[in-house]
Amino acid sequence: CVDTTSDSSVAELRSMLDIPVIATGRSAMLYSLMLANNFSQLGIYDPEFSESRDATRNFFKSVLDKSGLANIAHRSPFIRHTATTINYMTGARTKSFPRCSKQASGR
Repeated sequence: CVDTTSDSSVAELRSMLDIPVIATGRSAMLYSLMLANNFSQLGIYDPEFSESRDATRNFFKSVLDKSGLANIAHRSPFIRHTATTINYMTGARTKSFPRCSKQASGR
């Protein structure tokens, strides 16, 4: 299993190896379709780096286009969050989870 949302190098590895090669990006999208008729991607961007929101949006679009699932994706909401190790170690996850949940549900 290749742990990358973009599924980078999966096709190349499949052509070289005699074992199944999967990655988290398309696998997660296909799994979500077992649970519902569509899905959303939830993006988190760092407001301290203004280019990170556009980069994340472009990345999501390229992943959806490459996977062939763009017509099934519902939406891709974004959440502003300064992502640092210190934030996570001091409980920022408990503060950001409610925002993630709200965005993902569309409420």
